[in-house]
Amino acid sequence: MAAATFRKPVILCICGSQKVGSVNKKLLNAAEETLKRVGADTLQLPEPIDLPLFSEKTEAENRPPSVKEVKSYFDKADAFCIASPEYNGSMTPYILNLLTWMSRPIDSNDNMYSSFTGKHALVMAASPGALGGLRSLVPMQDLLLNMGTTVLPQKLAVGGAFKAFDEHGMLVNERQKGMLENACHSLMKVARTKANEEEICKAVAKYADYGNLPLN
Repeated sequence: MAAATFRKPVILCICGSQKVGSVNKKLLNAAEETLKRVGADTLQLPEPIDLPLFSEKTEAENRPPSVKEVKSYFDKADAFCIASPEYNGSMTPYILNLLTWMSRPIDSNDNMYSSFTGKHALVMAASPGALGGLRSLVPMQDLLLNMGTTVLPQKLAVGGAFKAFDEHGMLVNERQKGMLENACHSLMKVARTKANEEEICKAVAKYADYGNLPLN
C-alpha cells in the first residue's frame, strides 16, 4: 500500500507597518517563533516592498515587476498571520494597498483572489493605546472574507505595546502570551489541513464508507 505523503504547512507572516522598531513587527515575530515551535514553516515578505498606489491604470500600463515576486509568497502560503497597526480606526494604507495588489490576477491564467481563496488568517494588532489597535481588526476581517479567506475568531490586540515586550521581543504579559499561543495553535491546525487537503481527500475517497481509516 502506497503511503500518504504529508508536508508541513507554510504560513506567511505579514506586517502592516514598515516602521523601524514597529511594535507590530515585534508581535509578528513573536507569533512566527510560536508557529515554528508548533511545526509550521514560515515566510516573511522581502523588505522593503515598493508598490505604487494601486489603480487599474497603473496595473494595465506600468505594473511593477515586484508585484509578481511578492504574489509568489502569497501563492506559496497555506495560511496568513497578519499584525498591523490601526490608522483612524481602520487598516494602514500600506497593508490595504498590498492586499489590493495581491488580490489581482497576475496574468490570463490567474484568477481574482486566487492567492486568498480557501485559506485562513490570524489577524492581530499592537498599539500603545489601551485598545491595542482592536478597531482595525474588523475591517481587516471584512476585507479578507471578501477575498475568500476565513479569519480565525482568536483575534489578538495588544495594548500598552511600548511596554508589552521584553528585550528578546517576547510578550511579558502571561495572559497575552497564552492568547497568542492558543491563536497560533488554531492557525497551525487549519493550515496543516489546507497543506494536505489533497492527500486527505485521497484517503477519504479510498475508504468511501467513512468508517475507521487504517493508520498502519
